[in-house]
This record gives sequence, C-alpha cells and structure tokens, in this order.
Amino acid sequence: MPFQGRRLLHFHYYNIAILKREQQTRHSPHTQQLIYIGIHIMRALSLLVFAISSSSNSNTSLVARGARASSSAILELSYEKKLWSANKRFVIGCDEAGRGPIAGPVVAAALVCLQGEEEALAPLANVADSKTLSEKKRLELYELVVSQPTRFAYAWCRIEPSEIDETNILKATLRAMQVCIEDVQEKMQATSVDSSYALIDGNKTPTKLSMPARALVKGDALCYSIALASIIAKTERDKIMYEYSSLFPEYGFDSHKGYPTKSHILALGKHGACPIHRKSFKPVKGM
Repeated sequence: MPFQGRRLLHFHYYNIAILKREQQTRHSPHTQQLIYIGIHIMRALSLLVFAISSSSNSNTSLVARGARASSSAILELSYEKKLWSANKRFVIGCDEAGRGPIAGPVVAAALVCLQGEEEALAPLANVADSKTLSEKKRLELYELVVSQPTRFAYAWCRIEPSEIDETNILKATLRAMQVCIEDVQEKMQATSVDSSYALIDGNKTPTKLSMPARALVKGDALCYSIALASIIAKTERDKIMYEYSSLFPEYGFDSHKGYPTKSHILALGKHGACPIHRKSFKPVKGM
C-alpha cells in the first residue's frame, strides 16, 4: 500500500478508536446515535481506502509481471543439470501460492523432474512463473505434468487460515513447503539425503528439511522445476477457492481467489468475515 494510503488508513483507525471510547462515555441518546453512525462511516471509509490502495498495487504488479514475462527466456533445466552432475539425483523444486490473500489457505507444491533419456527431459514449452500465465495456459501445463508420472513426481500441501492466524503466514508457508518436499522425497524412495537437493522460491528455506536446500529469489522465473511447482500450487489453490465460492457465493472467491480486491473488500464490509477469512490479516483484523 502506498505511503499516503497507509497514513489515511491509520487516521481512520485512530478516529474509530476515539469514537468507540466516546461511546463508552455517558451521553444523551441522540449523541450516542451520532457516535454509532460515525463509527460505521469511518469503518466503511477504512475499507474503501484499503480496497483502492490494493487495486492500485495489483494493477502496478500486473504491469510489472507482464513486462517480466515478455522479456524472459524459455526456462531450461540448467539448475537441475548442474546438480545432477554433482550426484544430486533428486532435484526438487518448490513454490507456494496464496501468501497475499486475506482468505483461504496457503498452498505449497514440490516437483521433481525424473532423469531419463535426454528427449524425455526436453522442457515443456512456455513454462514460466504461474503468475505470468493465463489460466488456460496454466491448466494446460498442469494437465501435462499430472498426466506423466514417469516424467514428473509432485506433491502439494495446504495450510488452513486457522493455522496461519495461530502462527503467521511465513511459518505456515515454510511448513507447507517442508511437508510437500518430504512427500516427494518419500515418493522417490530417496532414502539417502546425499542424493536429494531442494530449490525453493524465495529467500528462506524450511529449517527442518532432511536434505540440503537453496533459496532462490524469483526462482519461479529462473528455475524450471520451481516454475512447474508454482503452476501446481496455483492450480490446486484455485480449485479450492472455486469450491469455497460455491459455499460462500456472496464474496466472489471464484474471481479474486481471496485477494483483497475492491469487490472483495466491499463484500467483506457488507457481509462481515466468513470462516475462511484470515483473522490476523487487515482489514479483517480491524473488523
């Protein structure tokens, strides 16, 4: 959120706090009614400021993502081949989807490209960070991966909003990553730690992994296995949010997937939070 937006939002929260304090003081019924109306007006203004700022950030982000996608080269297996040459048989790429939304789970996915004939390892066309792909292209690549068990092994894990609120989004994300990485390792029967290596999108790795790992900033735009993992994570999370949309149709989860878009914030102000909203995230936290 831009600096001016944050200042205005803090100003609204401050006024709400003052009005609530006045509400606890004895006043005439007419004054109490005015204070009550004032609280709801300030709360609505706070939600509107948050929605406008989030929408502005989303548009800027989409422009940046589009520019990055158009200038990026086709992803190859360069990171994987380098590790294979160092006797790391199972190179596992890992990424997440859903750290930014204010509703729904965070999902992580891990994927390993199985070694074999060189032609069997020829990279799939148009693989890129899932955020830069259209939903149609992402689904096409997802189907290609899940339909080829001799070529790819993968796993994914979801962490629910309740755990996100209890710990925090970073800890929840790292736990999801650890679970799915170890699930892939188990599928590959990689009992030797020395034969496995994890490449993880971001700047942190889970602390309890049983194998060496490297955090790779913007790894989903650089590393083939991480990019495929990002496609798995994003697709699986989208499926979950489509299901939630049928349970809570008033929020429009099928369109914004839980991100704080203007329509989502307005629905939140009208209907309040539902069970899948993250209570530790603003503006849900301030309601």
